[in-house]
Amino acid sequence: MAITCDDIDSFIAIDIGAMMPMNQFYERIDELIRRMREAPKAKGATRTYVPGEMEYDSENTAQEAGVPLTQMAVDSLAGLAEDTGLKDQLPF
Repeated sequence: MAITCDDIDSFIAIDIGAMMPMNQFYERIDELIRRMREAPKAKGATRTYVPGEMEYDSENTAQEAGVPLTQMAVDSLAGLAEDTGLKDQLPF
């Protein structure tokens, strides 16, 4: 039986500071982000996101405005709250 990448869980940690000064690394990352943002956008796109940026924005929005719930989730939570006597404590 051949072992494939799907059969192996792995994690790699790299000590950037062992290879270059950290300020140089951050300057290079800033330059990479700048170049990505200045690159031509895909048709219909308004901006270019770097990895993790959409999730960061979503987390900030959730912190400020709350997490949006589907009606099914609201109904399920309301039913659970009613079953456990906590319905009067729901914010909706």
